[in-house]
Amino acid sequence: MQDIAERLAANLSQGVMTNADKKDLKAAIQARNPDKHQLAWLRSRIFDLSKEGLGTQSPELVIAWLEEANKLLLPDEDYNEPYDLVTFSPGVDGKNLIKNQLASALATLDICVFTISDNDISNIIIQAQRRGIVVRVVTDDQKQYDAGSDIEMLIKAGIPVRMDTSDQHMHHKFAIIDGKRLLTGSYNWTRTAADYNYENLMVTNDAGLVKPFADEFDRLWVMWG
Repeated sequence: MQDIAERLAANLSQGVMTNADKKDLKAAIQARNPDKHQLAWLRSRIFDLSKEGLGTQSPELVIAWLEEANKLLLPDEDYNEPYDLVTFSPGVDGKNLIKNQLASALATLDICVFTISDNDISNIIIQAQRRGIVVRVVTDDQKQYDAGSDIEMLIKAGIPVRMDTSDQHMHHKFAIIDGKRLLTGSYNWTRTAADYNYENLMVTNDAGLVKPFADEFDRLWVMWG
């Protein structure tokens, strides 16, 4: 497993784990057919590499890499298996749920939220785009001018953003991950939601729920294109 650890170290030094990198590393690990002791050793090495990386890389990048590297040690996700999760704020659970779901994307992220002002979440979105995920954002036109809004930061990072053109608010708060999972709830993607507000969030891969939200995203994307 030492050669796998060396490949992971080289990948971290590059600053991004692309989909191709994940595929190659996952295949290499599976080819070894590691036992639980080997997996535990590799997991420990991944955390050591992350600590070392904090000396040369941004904390946000290292955290995103750590999440992706740890996923390499897990069984392949079966989107057909029922998956439902609910959490509430105040507290870090909602924020962490959003970050983990965004970081888990393998191909696409469609984000439709009233406002985004939590830099930790915005950095995960940017990191996803940099590692090859196709990201699209729909948001409210008026909220982009709020103090602390990260919409301009996302636009400057090259992420396509579309805003409503009406006098009413685009008040949705949901995201579609890989066209397979739905993240939704009352939770605005702000620091206030995590620190003070009583909010809810849920994740599901129930196709009967995911599809209408995906259709709504596509409808708004075309309407405000």
